[in-house]
Amino acid sequence: MDKIVIIDDEEDIRDILSYNLVKEGFTVFSAANGQEGIQICKTELPSLVILDVMMPGMDGVEVCESLRKTP
Repeated sequence: MDKIVIIDDEEDIRDILSYNLVKEGFTVFSAANGQEGIQICKTELPSLVILDVMMPGMDGVEVCESLRKTP
């Protein structure tokens, strides 16, 4: 089963996306900030990351760059 990680600072967005993706049979993990999302990605090795670009602290571009550096 494919794993998907949602990284977004807005809980409502995470909940709506998670609900619909789980309903379609995906395993979904969610994170409220970039650091938490990176840790989940390192342990779960998802097939897809849905990433909010504008987040406080570590923004989505920084998260993406960090994930791309990780083999």
